[in-house]
Amino acid sequence: MVSVDHFQGLLRERILENAREVEELSRLPLQPASFFRQFLKRTIAAIGARCGTVWLRDSEGKLTKCADLWMSEPDIADDPESFSKNQALLATILSSGEARCLPLDDDENPFAELLYLSPLHLGENCAGVVQILHGRDASPIARQGQLQFIEQMAGFASQFLNRTESQAAHSAIGKDFWADLSELTLRLQSSLDFKAVALTAVNDGRMLLNCDRLSIARTHGRKTVIEAISGQDQVNHRANLVRAMSRLASRVIPTGETVLFGGSSDKLPPQVKEPLAEFIAESGSRMVMLVPLHAAQQNNKTPDNDRGLQGEDERERPWGCLILEQVADAEPRPDLEQQAHALSDHVAAALTNARDHQRVFLLSFWKMLGRCREWFYGRKLLKTILAAALVSGVVAALMLIRWEYRVEGEGRLLPVMQREIFAPWDGVVVDVLVADGQRVEQGTLLLKIRDDKLDSQLADVRSLAKEKKQEQLSLEARIDDAIDESNREDAVRLQGKLVEVMIQLRGHETQARLLAKRQADLEVKSTIAGVVATFQVEQLLINRPVRQGELLLQVMDDRGDWMLELDVDEHRMGHLLTARERLGKKNLDIDFVLATAPETNYRGHLTKVVTRPMLLPDRGSVVRVFGAIDDREFEHRIGADVRAKIHCGEKSLGYVLFGDVIEFLYQRFWL
Repeated sequence: MVSVDHFQGLLRERILENAREVEELSRLPLQPASFFRQFLKRTIAAIGARCGTVWLRDSEGKLTKCADLWMSEPDIADDPESFSKNQALLATILSSGEARCLPLDDDENPFAELLYLSPLHLGENCAGVVQILHGRDASPIARQGQLQFIEQMAGFASQFLNRTESQAAHSAIGKDFWADLSELTLRLQSSLDFKAVALTAVNDGRMLLNCDRLSIARTHGRKTVIEAISGQDQVNHRANLVRAMSRLASRVIPTGETVLFGGSSDKLPPQVKEPLAEFIAESGSRMVMLVPLHAAQQNNKTPDNDRGLQGEDERERPWGCLILEQVADAEPRPDLEQQAHALSDHVAAALTNARDHQRVFLLSFWKMLGRCREWFYGRKLLKTILAAALVSGVVAALMLIRWEYRVEGEGRLLPVMQREIFAPWDGVVVDVLVADGQRVEQGTLLLKIRDDKLDSQLADVRSLAKEKKQEQLSLEARIDDAIDESNREDAVRLQGKLVEVMIQLRGHETQARLLAKRQADLEVKSTIAGVVATFQVEQLLINRPVRQGELLLQVMDDRGDWMLELDVDEHRMGHLLTARERLGKKNLDIDFVLATAPETNYRGHLTKVVTRPMLLPDRGSVVRVFGAIDDREFEHRIGADVRAKIHCGEKSLGYVLFGDVIEFLYQRFWL
């Protein structure tokens, strides 16, 4: 007699065997209808159910029956109301994405049997529903166990759907791979710049291989450098990810073999495991493939050739590698390694050509010579001769044609007769009697300065002089009295004292006259007839304390002769001084224009050159020169800005046009 435990063990063994069979079926390249018929057969047999159906979404999003087993039409719906109820239940499972078990007495159950429903997932979306009808009711514990088993089987079916979808997509990609590889090869060969070729390889190669990231590593002596990473214009070699990638590549490149990591590192070389683990921790990638790059000496292979057809003697030692990464999927698609090897051959050839090209010594110089050499053949030879003749003619003209050389200067237009009024003594300006632009005559009172200290001193001196005068009169009267009384001794004594008082009196009077003159000088008068040239003189000076010698205002005679006051850059003074020495006493001609009337040109001549330069904040070191004006009729305005050109004789046309450049070269590269 068979025991209960033995029977339960056989039942569990049957359930596990059916689950293993469904899992193996999910890996086979079957059609969905065939797979789901076998799926229903084993799932129904495992739990002892009566029948089942698999519903899948079609291209329009509607649920259609993909496969059913032992389910008759009356079982599905006895009437239209039950059919609609069943469709609504399926839609609920699709929207919620959760498995359900509906007892016989459940209002939502359109069947008179125990009903199990489990969704099928395609990616993150629900793609269908597994519907199982159990012929008899079961306990709650049995229902829970059977529902979990059906969910597990639905998981295997979901894996089948995802693998089928992925294989279909990869198959479509593989059909276009070789055509896209040919286009990529043309782009790789379109440039001989190593950086540009590397960037094209990683960015376009990532899209071609349909991976998450593609990088190129290259050996430089004993160092391994990451040259390019897809999606990045520049590589940050100090980043932890780049350093880990470089260490991993440095271990893989010398082996010359492809290294593939898809979750397990048991079959990898020992020297690769530690840097690979470090790189995986930094990058978070689940699949990593490193394909070496060889510089082939003979590269006459086609995409369909086997890599093994090329002997080791035809391939150099690997100098770099491609690094492919996948973040979401740990398992590479079946044709990824073959496509990566095909791409690596073309990338290696293009990068080798670019590397060898850039190793040429003085490459830019030889390129320039090559471009110049083209101008001495065929039709370009005539153009070259004409261009050389034209250049020679221009150079000869610049050297032989003489042209007037002129030194430029900027300055002001001022009257020749001008006076600066200074403060005669310390004091405070108490009254300003003129305004800016006002015409004054010689001796006109301009302003008054008050010095309270001077007034006090003058009053004190006059008081002392008055006291001495009174003392003089008193002594003279006493002397007369002594003479009348025939008192000779008193008369002589008083006479001596009188002389002393008279000396003191004359000193006080002299001091009073000096102080009075100084007080009179505090009334500042104009020394010439002209115009007050100081702007806003009253606002500038009124109630202002001044010190002796301080400039107060300017008076200029605008009715007399006028002159030019020009500032010439010090580095141009050599031409001006040389021209003066060459022409002797003859003055140099000046052409100038006013800032207010630049369309009219006036003439003058140089009269004076200051012997030492001065430093201006806005122009640097300049030398001030003066010139007389030859034209009598021009706009007279004191301080008008002018731009002048001083004629310094003739020089070659080339020096006139490019003198600044020549002088710069002389100053910077003199020997």
